[in-house]
Amino acid sequence: MFSKKLLESEVSRHITLGKNALYDLPEILTNLRTGKKNLIITQDSRYLTDEYLPEISQRLEQADFKIESIVVKKPREDLDQYLETIKDFSPKNLILLGDATTIDYGKFLLKTVDQNQRESIEWISIPSTPESDSVCSPFIFLDQNDQGEQFLGQVSTPLAVVADTSLITQAPEKLLSAGIGDLLSRQTSIWDWKLANRLRGEPISDFVVAVSSETIDILKRQLQGMASEHEEATPVIMKALLIAGFLTGFAADLRSCYGSEHMFAQALDAQEPGKSSHGERVGLGTIMMASIQGQDWRKIKESLDQFNLPTTASNVSYKTSSIIKALINAVDFPKGQQFYTILGPGLTEEAAWTLAYRTGIIGERL
Repeated sequence: MFSKKLLESEVSRHITLGKNALYDLPEILTNLRTGKKNLIITQDSRYLTDEYLPEISQRLEQADFKIESIVVKKPREDLDQYLETIKDFSPKNLILLGDATTIDYGKFLLKTVDQNQRESIEWISIPSTPESDSVCSPFIFLDQNDQGEQFLGQVSTPLAVVADTSLITQAPEKLLSAGIGDLLSRQTSIWDWKLANRLRGEPISDFVVAVSSETIDILKRQLQGMASEHEEATPVIMKALLIAGFLTGFAADLRSCYGSEHMFAQALDAQEPGKSSHGERVGLGTIMMASIQGQDWRKIKESLDQFNLPTTASNVSYKTSSIIKALINAVDFPKGQQFYTILGPGLTEEAAWTLAYRTGIIGERL
């Protein structure tokens, strides 16, 4: 007899957010009982490699954990070497310490290792920036070949997330506010998800939709009067990102966090790779997609502007032609998948010009 599953999802077993939260890592791992061997993967950043990596390693070793580390310097050239380190050390946990790109790269390593070994490894997220919910979601987005950010699949949800605000507030101001762009994008991605459910019968989680919408409303209220450089804003943004990542894992569906705005953002990154952060690109897309959807795109623009996020192409030196091409090509993303959104079969060149000009993303039109 076959069972009929009403719900199947993965969620993290432990989430900590607060000042000096890293000091609790040995106790967290001990309580989770996941094994003694931990491999720390971090980026080539002075304050991480000189301060936090030694501190974390020392504290874990004092608690009788076995620690090895990888400092990612050449992610493509040294991929095989990193995979060999994982194979030889055979860790029970990958501790991913760094920004969103580093954490996504760690997830990619986990996805790439031998399947038998992969099934026995958990991953723990220690974000150093609040730039996107990828720091705690199972989905992987990376630029592998200088052609822009690509969707590379997914792994399990993190076993634990340790978000230390003492570490996160050291991030550049640009990245402190980038998470706002990613969070506000839920307004358009959820709208697209509902549309696909109504018109195409795609499955949808009413719970995820409701909590996502409420989270964004609460976030906007709490951020009123704050500025991105203020220390009190960081835990508010990070808490919302953690909830968003939790919901993504709960839904087990990329649609819960990926709509027409993310499709545009990926298409834009393909035009001019690496020019802006993920949250900045998504923010631009959210403004325009909200306009097509009939939402109040001006309020979204005001929220982004409040935190010094770009609201025009010129703010991040994107060519007008790149914006137009990205709008036209957005329906080609994510590669290998077909998402039904407000963009339908795609925008014409004239429609793309009109949309970008009407929302003020570009200052000229065809």
